[in-house]
Amino acid sequence: HTPPILTRHVATALLSLDPKSTPSGFEVSFATDYARVNDLLKTLRIGPYAYLREWTLRGFLKVSWPFLMLAAALAFAWILHWLRLETLVRQRTAELEKAWDRERIAEVQARKAADKLDRMHCVSVVGELSSIFAHELGQPLSVMRYLTRSLGVLMKKPDPDRKLVEECVGGLQKQITHAAEILERVRKYAKQGAKRGQNIDLTAVVRDALSELEESRRLTHAAVLDAPDPIMIQGDPVELRILVRNLLKNADEALCAMPDDERESLLLRLSRLGIAPIRITVKRIAAQERAELSVENSGSVLSSEALSRLTESGRSEKENGLGLGLLICRSIVERHLAKLSFEAIAAEAGGGLKVCVSFAVVDMTHQIHHHSENQKNDAVAP
Repeated sequence: HTPPILTRHVATALLSLDPKSTPSGFEVSFATDYARVNDLLKTLRIGPYAYLREWTLRGFLKVSWPFLMLAAALAFAWILHWLRLETLVRQRTAELEKAWDRERIAEVQARKAADKLDRMHCVSVVGELSSIFAHELGQPLSVMRYLTRSLGVLMKKPDPDRKLVEECVGGLQKQITHAAEILERVRKYAKQGAKRGQNIDLTAVVRDALSELEESRRLTHAAVLDAPDPIMIQGDPVELRILVRNLLKNADEALCAMPDDERESLLLRLSRLGIAPIRITVKRIAAQERAELSVENSGSVLSSEALSRLTESGRSEKENGLGLGLLICRSIVERHLAKLSFEAIAAEAGGGLKVCVSFAVVDMTHQIHHHSENQKNDAVAP
């Protein structure tokens, strides 16, 4: 703030100084580079850069624009990633919905097929049951018919024999009770289903089923049974009889399906050898604690392809067969926790097929001992 004239004289005096006349040998000159000074002022935020001490939007943007651009780029990249994820999620959801629809349609179709198969199974089982119990009812009905006819003859006499009348009436009551028991067994089976926890003599079941088929002339070919000893297993007698009947009928139908000339030649050869066309064997395999029921029929030699087709569920080798007989056998075997197997008989042994069913044997000795122990405990119980 000095006057201009004084400033000029001072400047002239300073510039005219001789370095030798100064204590430290300095000289005075004009400064032309203020870059360092500007940097220092800017760093200290003083002088012309004092405005940096105050916050302004422009100043903030000027200083922070690199970070803001980086944040904007990251935000844009995240938005693109989110949009891509949303698109993928929509596509995947649509694919899952289509897959779920296909699975639901397949499940509905499978349920319909299963229901249809169950209905066919039930129809076949009902047919088997009808045949079995019709045969069982035939005997008491025949006896009742005979006793009724006898009563009619006796009552026509002027002095009927009272003892014979009483015997006829008693026989009628007995046969009526027997028929009622048969019907009750059918009703219980239809209402409650199978009871597979009963102790059953497998040999007796096979013998009854075979005799029933022979008496009703359902078997076209002769069958022999090799079952010397009673073998106890657990199962439902009705279903086991159906199983045996189906195995025997399948064996008989396999022989009937052969060409007439080939079948006659086979039967003649078997007759000369003393071999029955159908063989049933019931034996106990002590080493495995199993009971084995096998049904063999002579016939054509089966190829490996034909044998493998038999192991497939629901496949029938008959021209018009539905495979229900084999399906029923599989179902009964599985429900009794047994095993079903097929074996082709070699040509040297006559050809044909052998079907085996393996059951677990009931240890009657253990059950008797357990029952005796229970009786002892009941006896000493207070």
